[in-house]
Amino acid sequence: MPDAAELLATVLTDTPIDDAILDAIALSACADGVTNVELVAILRIARQLPSVAGQTPEEVDERVHAAFDRLTAEGLDGRLQGLGKMQLDDATKRRMFVAAAVVQYADGLVTNAENEFLLDLADVLGLDEVKVTSIIGEIERELDIEPGALSERG
Repeated sequence: MPDAAELLATVLTDTPIDDAILDAIALSACADGVTNVELVAILRIARQLPSVAGQTPEEVDERVHAAFDRLTAEGLDGRLQGLGKMQLDDATKRRMFVAAAVVQYADGLVTNAENEFLLDLADVLGLDEVKVTSIIGEIERELDIEPGALSERG
């Protein structure tokens, strides 16, 4: 199975990674708790994305830390609601959801808390169930896994 950085690079290609997408990635990584492990993982992932190739590692790290600072200051729910209030085009909303979902799949298990987060993110972004199901299906096909195989049994 490709790791999160590889899959994000495939999905986001050379699309510039803006703060909204970094926030979605940070929120997703922290859906079941905020620790330094998540920060380190997101720093590693962000440095490998093709869309930040022209930026120094320090610049990328600064942007990731800023995303975590926003998350820490506003809390998970507050930052999630903040994303929902942003004026975003449909393509950016889709990229945000894809990026968040890929992060969930990266560790090989999507917990119930992570699933709830994805549903909440879809709601604040205005993505309907049909779009969400389609996006998740694309990711599962890319990862070559059976639908729902990584979901936590609860």
